[in-house]
Amino acid sequence: MREGLSVDLDQAPPVSVRSNAIAALELRDLERAINRLPEDQRTVVLLIGLEGMRYDRVAAILNVPIGTVRSRLARGRAELRRLMSAGQAVQAQQAFAPGLGPVTVRQRAA
Repeated sequence: MREGLSVDLDQAPPVSVRSNAIAALELRDLERAINRLPEDQRTVVLLIGLEGMRYDRVAAILNVPIGTVRSRLARGRAELRRLMSAGQAVQAQQAFAPGLGPVTVRQRAA
C-alpha cells in the first residue's frame, strides 16, 4: 500500500464528472460542415475565424481584394449556419420520429 491517506470508497465524497459528449458532437458536426464548404469559403472562414487573421492580411495571402474576403466570409458563415441547423433538424427527427423520411430545412423568405 502507498503511503498517504486511505479512504474507503463508501466514505469518499462524490466526484462530479460533466460529460463532454454534446460538445464533442457539436465540434464533429462543425468540422463536417466546414469540410462541406467550397474551398475558397472554407479557407477564409478558417483564416479569419480560427486563426484570427485580419481581413487585409487574408486578402494579401490569397491575393484577392478585401471585398472578396468579406463576401466569401459572409457566404461561408451563412452556409455554416444552414448546414448546422439542417444537422440539428436531422438529429431531432431521428430522436423523435425515426420512422419518418429525411427532413428538409427551408429558409423563410425575408
